[in-house]
Amino acid sequence: MSSTASKPQDYKEDVRGQYEDYPYPYVDPENEGNFFASSETLALEAYSHFGWAGKRDLRKDGRILIAGCGTGDTAVHYAEQMLGYEGGEIIALDLSSKSIEIAKARLAKRGLSDSVTFHHMSILDAPDAGLGEFDVIESSGVLHHLPDPNLGLAALAKMLKPDGLMAIMVYGQYGRMSVYLVQELMKHLVTEKTPRADKIAIAREFLDSIPVGHWLTVNNDQFINDIRFPDGSGIYDLFLHSTDRAYTVPQLYDWIEGRELKLMTLFADFSDETAYTPEAYNASPILQGIVAGKSRRERHTVAELMNGNMSKHSFYATKQDKTEAQPTDDMVIAYAALQSLYAENVIPTFITTLKTAALGQRAEGRTRDVSNSPLLFVTKTPHVVALMSLIDGKRSIGDIITQVTKEAGANEAEVRRDLMALYQEYRSRQMVFLRHKSIPPYANGASIVPRIKNYMGK
Repeated sequence: MSSTASKPQDYKEDVRGQYEDYPYPYVDPENEGNFFASSETLALEAYSHFGWAGKRDLRKDGRILIAGCGTGDTAVHYAEQMLGYEGGEIIALDLSSKSIEIAKARLAKRGLSDSVTFHHMSILDAPDAGLGEFDVIESSGVLHHLPDPNLGLAALAKMLKPDGLMAIMVYGQYGRMSVYLVQELMKHLVTEKTPRADKIAIAREFLDSIPVGHWLTVNNDQFINDIRFPDGSGIYDLFLHSTDRAYTVPQLYDWIEGRELKLMTLFADFSDETAYTPEAYNASPILQGIVAGKSRRERHTVAELMNGNMSKHSFYATKQDKTEAQPTDDMVIAYAALQSLYAENVIPTFITTLKTAALGQRAEGRTRDVSNSPLLFVTKTPHVVALMSLIDGKRSIGDIITQVTKEAGANEAEVRRDLMALYQEYRSRQMVFLRHKSIPPYANGASIVPRIKNYMGK
């Protein structure tokens, strides 16, 4: 592992100072190995699925840039997925030297110290730093903290290969209304000269006795973990940040297209793609008829307004038009890195319910073990139980169809129809991605957690 020691250009000193004093998100490297931090759509398998039709193994030759690595969640995850491969390269940069120190400590705890090259610099300096071009650029929760996010996105676009993929997350305007109310309040309670620790203490005084009916009491589930960070970094990042902007869907489209990029797809919290479909919120034939013929941009806009609570927009952006992987017989359906941890509990529950259900009956359950995660809906079809049992990240679609057809003495077209319906429901919730059968399985939560516990002797 190497790193640059030069101080980054101070585009806003207060922002850099905040993350030096309060690295974000809060992580104690001593607890490394007790948890698995990831997102379904921030993984090498997801990038391959969307960016290279499931037929590119980025572990062998991919160049990955983490533009604003923070305390290292994605750096750790990519390093775990790259373990055992020599051709791939992970570059991480951040404005905060303290955050980089924490990310390095986490990798060291996992025995992955040589997996990531770190640079202490701003995104805006990166195009002139001789880092080269990248297949994948990931930047989550960073660009909206720049004085001019346009410059940040343009800087990243300069470093993206022509056929590359960007994975970006920025704030959503409507879901953060309660946050901005408190931010405005803090401007009346603290000054620029108030020490950061005192600012956090003052914010806590308010948060400890929020008036009943305040928007933050109605809409705080998505912010509660940050508020509970023991060092106060989450409180500062939410309510005391000096540079913070959010986007509506139309603003997001204008921002991306203004940099001559193409919006490939949008994901809400929990990597939920269906959140941007109006049909997810209202079954009215009248309303569905109105939005049916509208453009993708307009449908996304309508869905955001129907939802009314999106606090983040995650998206893939490209320079070239791309088509995600398609479920052909030579592809493997594999659980996403994070979903692999829940499949052991979620899928058996579905199977048990569906075994005794009548044809056409629908089973439902959450895709994660938290109360506000998206729901998965699976309809009982003649072969859905057998198909769910065989999706293991190893068997190809062709092999699964052949096995069920033979064992059930069924019609192949009927089995294929049932599998495609199941796949589409899984895919819409980002539970699974497609991988060509020639590519070995990716490390995921189910395999990474035992490796770390064994390595650390836990």
